[in-house]
Amino acid sequence: MNRKCIIIAAPSEGKDFLPGTLVDLKNYKNHLKSIKGGAWYEDEIISINTQGMSDDEINKTITYRLNQLREADYAMFAFTGHGCMLNNKTTLYLSNSLIATDSCIELYLPSKASMLFDCCREIQSITEARLEKFSATFDHREISVSEARRIFEDKIGKANKGHVKLYGCKENECCNEDSILGGFYSSSLLQAGRACSIRVAHNIATIEVQRRTNRRQNPQDRSDKTDFPFILY
Repeated sequence: MNRKCIIIAAPSEGKDFLPGTLVDLKNYKNHLKSIKGGAWYEDEIISINTQGMSDDEINKTITYRLNQLREADYAMFAFTGHGCMLNNKTTLYLSNSLIATDSCIELYLPSKASMLFDCCREIQSITEARLEKFSATFDHREISVSEARRIFEDKIGKANKGHVKLYGCKENECCNEDSILGGFYSSSLLQAGRACSIRVAHNIATIEVQRRTNRRQNPQDRSDKTDFPFILY
């Protein structure tokens, strides 16, 4: 099975710098490479840290990498950084002057895919904008890498076609982060528990995020009628 994942951390700079995004980047990758995350191979995971990159470099890199997702049997896309709602679309800030939308990303995905957006979704009043298209140590050895991959891919094979689309907050809300643990949503998602699909993990993370923010941040599931593996045990 051909599987591929893109993880983008867009920490911004200056007073808007989000150190937790870099924690998220590392944690997502470590989870996927772990046995319980499905034992993804190093070359199946593309990590992009936009810090220090020019807009042209970001645009070319992400467009090139997104095109690689088209041929995958299953793809994952995760974004952690600043965002907002612009023209009724969740908008991702790839840099201070370069943006993309969730619907833009979705155009590149195969028939089975999951999308994770850990960013604010406050509604902005802007009416026009230029939209750019563009091995961790295994702690548990109860099953082998090959068995973990077989189980993960068997679950994908049995799943309905469709896209899982998960957001760290609702429209017109902000995502919170911890500089040590990472984004409230991403860290809660990765610590959701044992043997759960990505949407079940989302539901568990939602409860934790709502608790930590006194319900000021409410993750949202806008997925098709499908689900995919995320934590094997």
